[in-house]
Amino acid sequence: MDNNLLGSRIARLREEKELSQLELAKMLNISNTTLSQYESGKRVPSDEIKKQMADFFDVSIDYLLGRTNIKELADKVLDRYGKYSASPPQTQNGPYEDLPPEAKKEMEKVMEFIRYKYGIK
Repeated sequence: MDNNLLGSRIARLREEKELSQLELAKMLNISNTTLSQYESGKRVPSDEIKKQMADFFDVSIDYLLGRTNIKELADKVLDRYGKYSASPPQTQNGPYEDLPPEAKKEMEKVMEFIRYKYGIK
């Protein structure tokens, strides 16, 4: 695990929520110094703190750890497209035709992650 990547993701997510280190540290019931060390990569949060952060920021632990660049939780993607649907809703030109190329690549990664998570090959 890359502690610097984990730390930078924690910092970025905190900044996106417009929180100071002190505010987030209080929410997690840890010291500001401890959070600072997490963000700088000098210290690794416990699994419980990682879970709390993932829940608070509404991201997967895999995203926090750098195992994926997809922030959105798989359950949310499934809810959006229907839990029993094998493909996203159709547009008049097909499921991905109206998306820009980079969005199409992201959708492919999301679907790959979902298939992996649920053991679909």
